[in-house]
Amino acid sequence: SIPKLTGGGTKPSPSRLAAYPMLSTPTRLPKPDNQPTLGSNAHPNKPNLLAIQSHLINQMLGQTPTNRNRTVKPKPTAPTPRSFPPHEVGDGYGILQQLARDGQGRFRNPYSAAVVSIKCSCLRQGHLSEVVACRFTNQVTFTPPERDSWFEITLNNGYVVAPTHYAMAHRAGKPSANPNRPGIPFDGYFMRNWELQGWTANGDWVPLSVHVNDDTLCASNPHAIFKVNQYKHTQFFGTFRIVITGPNEKGTFALVLSCFELYGGLLQQAPPSPQ
Repeated sequence: SIPKLTGGGTKPSPSRLAAYPMLSTPTRLPKPDNQPTLGSNAHPNKPNLLAIQSHLINQMLGQTPTNRNRTVKPKPTAPTPRSFPPHEVGDGYGILQQLARDGQGRFRNPYSAAVVSIKCSCLRQGHLSEVVACRFTNQVTFTPPERDSWFEITLNNGYVVAPTHYAMAHRAGKPSANPNRPGIPFDGYFMRNWELQGWTANGDWVPLSVHVNDDTLCASNPHAIFKVNQYKHTQFFGTFRIVITGPNEKGTFALVLSCFELYGGLLQQAPPSPQ
Protein backbone atom coordinates (compact mmCIF):
# COMPACT_ATOMS: atom_id res chain seq x y z
CA SER A 1 0.00 0.00 0.00
CA ILE A 2 1.04 3.63 -0.60
CA PRO A 3 2.31 5.18 2.60
CA LYS A 4 0.64 8.37 3.79
CA LEU A 5 2.60 11.59 3.63
CA THR A 6 2.95 13.02 7.08
CA GLY A 7 4.48 16.06 8.60
CA GLY A 8 3.46 19.70 8.84
CA GLY A 9 4.51 20.76 5.38
CA THR A 10 7.75 18.75 5.21
CA LYS A 11 8.86 17.43 1.83
CA PRO A 12 9.09 13.68 1.31
CA SER A 13 12.59 12.32 0.98
CA PRO A 14 14.07 11.80 -2.54
CA SER A 15 14.23 8.07 -2.01
CA ARG A 16 10.54 7.93 -1.23
CA LEU A 17 9.71 10.04 -4.34
CA ALA A 18 11.81 7.71 -6.45
CA ALA A 19 9.83 4.78 -5.14
CA TYR A 20 6.65 6.32 -6.54
CA PRO A 21 7.33 7.86 -9.98
CA MET A 22 3.76 9.19 -10.31
CA LEU A 23 4.49 11.67 -7.50
CA SER A 24 7.82 12.79 -8.89
CA THR A 25 6.34 14.83 -11.80
CA PRO A 26 5.31 18.29 -10.58
CA THR A 27 3.57 19.33 -13.86
CA ARG A 28 -0.09 20.49 -13.60
CA LEU A 29 -2.67 18.37 -15.38
CA PRO A 30 -4.90 20.17 -17.95
CA LYS A 31 -8.32 21.22 -16.65
CA PRO A 32 -11.17 19.16 -18.09
CA ASP A 33 -13.58 21.10 -20.31
CA ASN A 34 -16.48 20.42 -18.00
CA GLN A 35 -14.66 21.36 -14.81
CA PRO A 36 -16.65 24.05 -12.99
CA THR A 37 -15.27 27.59 -12.91
CA LEU A 38 -16.18 30.64 -10.91
CA GLY A 39 -19.76 31.67 -11.59
CA SER A 40 -20.85 28.33 -13.05
CA ASN A 41 -22.60 25.29 -11.63
CA ALA A 42 -21.01 22.00 -10.69
CA HIS A 43 -22.62 20.19 -13.62
CA PRO A 44 -22.79 21.40 -17.22
CA ASN A 45 -26.31 20.02 -17.74
CA LYS A 46 -27.76 21.78 -14.70
CA PRO A 47 -29.23 25.32 -15.07
CA ASN A 48 -26.90 28.19 -14.34
CA LEU A 49 -28.39 29.40 -11.06
CA LEU A 50 -26.32 32.59 -10.95
CA ALA A 51 -27.42 33.52 -14.47
CA ILE A 52 -31.07 32.86 -13.61
CA GLN A 53 -30.78 34.94 -10.45
CA SER A 54 -29.20 37.80 -12.40
CA HIS A 55 -31.97 37.63 -15.04
CA LEU A 56 -34.69 37.80 -12.38
CA ILE A 57 -33.06 40.80 -10.74
CA ASN A 58 -32.83 42.57 -14.10
CA GLN A 59 -36.51 41.90 -14.71
CA MET A 60 -37.41 43.41 -11.35
CA LEU A 61 -35.33 46.48 -12.20
CA GLY A 62 -36.82 46.71 -15.69
CA GLN A 63 -33.47 45.95 -17.33
CA THR A 64 -32.41 43.46 -19.97
CA PRO A 65 -29.00 42.96 -21.56
CA THR A 66 -30.14 45.23 -24.42
CA ASN A 67 -31.77 48.00 -22.41
CA ARG A 68 -29.75 47.92 -19.18
CA ASN A 69 -28.14 51.25 -20.04
CA ARG A 70 -31.22 52.65 -21.81
CA THR A 71 -33.89 54.84 -20.24
CA VAL A 72 -37.22 53.03 -20.23
CA LYS A 73 -39.98 55.40 -21.42
CA PRO A 74 -43.53 54.84 -20.20
CA LYS A 75 -46.04 53.73 -22.81
CA PRO A 76 -48.29 56.54 -24.03
CA THR A 77 -51.82 56.33 -22.71
CA ALA A 78 -54.86 56.67 -24.96
CA PRO A 79 -56.59 60.06 -24.66
CA THR A 80 -59.79 60.14 -22.67
CA PRO A 81 -62.77 61.44 -24.63
CA ARG A 82 -64.84 64.28 -23.26
CA SER A 83 -68.36 63.12 -22.47
CA PHE A 84 -71.48 64.97 -23.60
CA PRO A 85 -74.61 63.19 -22.34
CA PRO A 86 -78.04 64.25 -23.61
CA HIS A 87 -80.34 66.34 -21.45
CA GLU A 88 -83.17 67.87 -23.42
CA VAL A 89 -83.60 69.12 -26.96
CA GLY A 90 -82.42 72.62 -27.71
CA ASP A 91 -80.53 73.08 -24.42
CA GLY A 92 -77.23 73.85 -26.18
CA TYR A 93 -75.23 71.18 -24.35
CA GLY A 94 -74.68 68.90 -27.33
CA ILE A 95 -71.28 68.49 -28.96
CA LEU A 96 -71.86 70.72 -32.00
CA GLN A 97 -73.31 73.58 -29.97
CA GLN A 98 -70.52 73.41 -27.39
CA LEU A 99 -67.82 73.47 -30.06
CA ALA A 100 -69.48 76.51 -31.66
CA ARG A 101 -69.46 78.68 -28.52
CA ASP A 102 -67.31 81.76 -28.85
CA GLY A 103 -64.60 82.86 -26.42
CA GLN A 104 -67.20 84.40 -24.13
CA GLY A 105 -69.39 81.30 -24.07
CA ARG A 106 -72.08 82.69 -26.36
CA PHE A 107 -73.94 80.37 -28.72
CA ARG A 108 -73.19 80.47 -32.43
CA ASN A 109 -74.50 78.37 -35.28
CA PRO A 110 -72.01 75.49 -35.83
CA TYR A 111 -72.20 75.88 -39.62
CA SER A 112 -71.71 79.66 -39.53
CA ALA A 113 -68.83 79.22 -37.04
CA ALA A 114 -67.13 76.65 -39.37
CA VAL A 115 -67.34 73.97 -36.70
CA VAL A 116 -68.99 71.67 -39.25
CA SER A 117 -69.26 71.36 -43.01
CA ILE A 118 -72.60 70.31 -44.48
CA LYS A 119 -73.56 68.84 -47.85
CA CYS A 120 -76.79 67.38 -49.16
CA SER A 121 -77.97 65.32 -52.11
CA CYS A 122 -80.07 68.29 -53.31
CA LEU A 123 -81.57 71.25 -51.43
CA ARG A 124 -85.15 72.08 -52.32
CA GLN A 125 -85.71 74.84 -49.78
CA GLY A 126 -84.01 76.35 -46.76
CA HIS A 127 -80.37 76.86 -45.76
CA LEU A 128 -77.67 74.45 -44.63
CA SER A 129 -77.15 76.38 -41.39
CA GLU A 130 -80.67 75.35 -40.33
CA VAL A 131 -79.59 71.70 -40.37
CA VAL A 132 -77.56 72.31 -37.17
CA ALA A 133 -79.58 75.09 -35.58
CA CYS A 134 -79.78 74.86 -31.80
CA ARG A 135 -83.48 75.55 -31.21
CA PHE A 136 -86.49 74.63 -33.29
CA THR A 137 -87.95 78.01 -34.28
CA ASN A 138 -88.54 78.83 -37.94
CA GLN A 139 -86.41 76.33 -39.91
CA VAL A 140 -87.79 75.23 -43.28
CA THR A 141 -85.14 72.96 -44.86
CA PHE A 142 -85.84 69.88 -46.97
CA THR A 143 -84.76 68.03 -50.12
CA PRO A 144 -86.76 67.23 -53.25
CA PRO A 145 -88.88 64.06 -52.98
CA GLU A 146 -86.15 61.75 -54.27
CA ARG A 147 -85.21 58.32 -52.98
CA ASP A 148 -82.09 58.03 -50.83
CA SER A 149 -81.90 61.78 -50.24
CA TRP A 150 -79.33 62.73 -47.59
CA PHE A 151 -77.71 65.46 -45.50
CA GLU A 152 -74.04 65.00 -44.57
CA ILE A 153 -72.40 66.67 -41.54
CA THR A 154 -68.59 66.65 -41.09
CA LEU A 155 -66.85 67.90 -37.95
CA ASN A 156 -63.94 70.20 -38.81
CA ASN A 157 -60.58 70.62 -37.06
CA GLY A 158 -60.03 66.86 -36.62
CA TYR A 159 -62.86 66.27 -34.16
CA VAL A 160 -64.42 62.80 -33.97
CA VAL A 161 -67.38 61.50 -32.00
CA ALA A 162 -68.34 58.12 -30.55
CA PRO A 163 -72.08 58.80 -30.55
CA THR A 164 -74.54 57.51 -27.97
CA HIS A 165 -77.46 59.76 -28.96
CA TYR A 166 -78.39 62.33 -31.57
CA ALA A 167 -81.16 64.87 -32.02
CA MET A 168 -83.08 66.08 -35.07
CA ALA A 169 -86.21 68.10 -35.77
CA HIS A 170 -88.94 68.60 -38.35
CA ARG A 171 -89.58 71.89 -40.18
CA ALA A 172 -91.57 74.85 -38.95
CA GLY A 173 -94.90 75.78 -40.43
CA LYS A 174 -95.08 79.14 -38.75
CA PRO A 175 -92.24 80.96 -37.00
CA SER A 176 -92.51 81.53 -33.29
CA ALA A 177 -93.18 85.07 -32.21
CA ASN A 178 -90.74 84.50 -29.35
CA PRO A 179 -87.26 83.32 -30.49
CA ASN A 180 -86.90 81.47 -27.18
CA ARG A 181 -90.08 79.50 -27.77
CA PRO A 182 -90.40 76.53 -30.17
CA GLY A 183 -91.82 77.18 -33.59
CA ILE A 184 -95.09 75.74 -34.79
CA PRO A 185 -94.31 72.60 -36.84
CA PHE A 186 -95.51 72.13 -40.37
CA ASP A 187 -98.32 69.60 -40.32
CA GLY A 188 -97.11 66.75 -42.51
CA TYR A 189 -94.08 65.09 -44.11
CA PHE A 190 -92.70 63.89 -40.77
CA MET A 191 -89.84 61.42 -41.11
CA ARG A 192 -90.76 57.77 -40.63
CA ASN A 193 -87.95 55.74 -42.27
CA TRP A 194 -84.33 56.87 -42.08
CA GLU A 195 -80.82 56.00 -40.91
CA LEU A 196 -78.03 57.80 -39.12
CA GLN A 197 -74.79 56.63 -40.76
CA GLY A 198 -71.09 57.13 -40.01
CA TRP A 199 -68.15 57.29 -42.40
CA THR A 200 -65.44 54.73 -41.54
CA ALA A 201 -61.69 54.63 -42.15
CA ASN A 202 -62.35 51.81 -44.65
CA GLY A 203 -64.16 54.28 -46.89
CA ASP A 204 -67.77 53.22 -46.47
CA TRP A 205 -70.92 54.18 -44.61
CA VAL A 206 -72.15 52.08 -41.69
CA PRO A 207 -75.57 52.38 -40.04
CA LEU A 208 -75.46 53.79 -36.52
CA SER A 209 -79.19 54.08 -35.91
CA VAL A 210 -81.92 52.51 -38.07
CA HIS A 211 -85.53 53.70 -37.99
CA VAL A 212 -88.40 51.86 -39.66
CA ASN A 213 -91.93 53.26 -39.32
CA ASP A 214 -90.74 55.43 -36.45
CA ASP A 215 -93.48 57.92 -35.56
CA THR A 216 -91.54 59.78 -32.84
CA LEU A 217 -91.58 63.05 -34.78
CA CYS A 218 -95.08 64.49 -34.94
CA ALA A 219 -97.03 67.72 -34.52
CA SER A 220 -96.85 67.52 -30.72
CA ASN A 221 -93.18 66.44 -30.72
CA PRO A 222 -91.33 68.05 -33.64
CA HIS A 223 -87.87 67.91 -31.99
CA ALA A 224 -86.56 64.69 -30.41
CA ILE A 225 -83.47 62.83 -29.17
CA PHE A 226 -82.76 59.30 -30.45
CA LYS A 227 -80.46 56.55 -29.19
CA VAL A 228 -77.61 55.19 -31.28
CA ASN A 229 -78.16 51.42 -31.34
CA GLN A 230 -74.88 50.36 -33.00
CA TYR A 231 -71.18 51.17 -32.37
CA LYS A 232 -72.11 52.79 -29.07
CA HIS A 233 -68.92 54.30 -27.61
CA THR A 234 -66.79 51.77 -29.47
CA GLN A 235 -65.94 53.61 -32.68
CA PHE A 236 -65.32 57.25 -33.49
CA PHE A 237 -66.59 59.02 -36.60
CA GLY A 238 -65.84 62.42 -38.07
CA THR A 239 -68.61 62.44 -40.69
CA PHE A 240 -72.28 61.58 -40.29
CA ARG A 241 -75.29 61.64 -42.54
CA ILE A 242 -79.05 61.27 -42.35
CA VAL A 243 -80.48 59.20 -45.22
CA ILE A 244 -84.15 58.71 -45.98
CA THR A 245 -84.75 54.98 -46.54
CA GLY A 246 -88.53 54.92 -46.97
CA PRO A 247 -91.49 57.24 -47.43
CA ASN A 248 -92.31 59.97 -44.95
CA GLU A 249 -95.69 60.52 -43.35
CA LYS A 250 -97.15 61.84 -46.63
CA GLY A 251 -95.74 58.95 -48.65
CA THR A 252 -93.01 60.97 -50.43
CA PHE A 253 -89.23 60.82 -50.16
CA ALA A 254 -88.67 64.44 -49.20
CA LEU A 255 -86.13 64.53 -46.37
CA VAL A 256 -87.04 67.19 -43.81
CA LEU A 257 -84.27 67.97 -41.31
CA SER A 258 -83.22 70.67 -38.86
CA CYS A 259 -81.55 71.05 -35.44
CA PHE A 260 -79.22 68.05 -35.86
CA GLU A 261 -77.03 67.45 -32.78
CA LEU A 262 -74.68 64.76 -31.47
CA TYR A 263 -74.06 63.39 -27.95
CA GLY A 264 -71.40 60.96 -26.70
CA GLY A 265 -67.59 60.98 -26.49
CA LEU A 266 -65.50 63.66 -28.23
CA LEU A 267 -61.84 63.48 -29.29
CA GLN A 268 -59.68 65.64 -31.51
CA GLN A 269 -57.59 63.84 -34.12
CA ALA A 270 -57.38 63.61 -37.90
CA PRO A 271 -59.77 60.99 -39.36
CA PRO A 272 -60.18 60.38 -43.09
CA SER A 273 -62.95 62.29 -44.83
CA PRO A 274 -65.12 60.99 -47.66
CA GLN A 275 -64.10 62.17 -51.09
